[in-house]
Amino acid sequence: MTVRRHLFSLIFLISIGTISCKDDTEELLVSLNLTGSLSFSGTFKTINSENLSGAISLSISNGYYECFTTLPFGHGAGKVEKNNATINFIDTLFFPIPAIYGPSYVLSGEYYYDFNGKNLKMWREKNVGSVEYNLAVIDCENSYHGILKNLTGLDGCGWIIQLRDSTMLEPINLDDFDIELIENKSVCIQFQERNDLGSYCMVGKIVELTFIE
Repeated sequence: MTVRRHLFSLIFLISIGTISCKDDTEELLVSLNLTGSLSFSGTFKTINSENLSGAISLSISNGYYECFTTLPFGHGAGKVEKNNATINFIDTLFFPIPAIYGPSYVLSGEYYYDFNGKNLKMWREKNVGSVEYNLAVIDCENSYHGILKNLTGLDGCGWIIQLRDSTMLEPINLDDFDIELIENKSVCIQFQERNDLGSYCMVGKIVELTFIE
């Protein structure tokens, strides 16, 4: 009787553990909605190959995407599709990259992925080694999502901010904020237009930032 009781208890504990593990797994499996609007920021790295790494930003909206990396020619955009275990980026901006620069690691082609609602991990095998992307959702609640662009070198230009709809902003007070300026870095901003001011750069709207992060 004692043996039977212990056996029943063991089976009960295993059942509870199995259900608990199943619940935990289901919590990690979150559908990646490609028809909505999501913005991500993170890093990428190559494994057992060129040993390259950098920053990447990704925006997805209504089945289309745009991404930037910090490497030269690091800009890709096009249609995005999802299968059970993979996500496919169909890059329509692809163009040959001069050999002197090497790969830019913009998202293009098919990747395996995991998404838990906050963090997106993607990876794929390459001819030599593999590449891995680790991104987090950017929640710009009550703010605008933008990308930092360095136009220094053009007449009268400096750092600007490109919004998701490709609108360019020329902030007059970027130096007032303690933020590291990195090409193609994702930021959340709030601003006021300054129609009373002119621009030497003349690539976008003149704005005064009230928030940037």
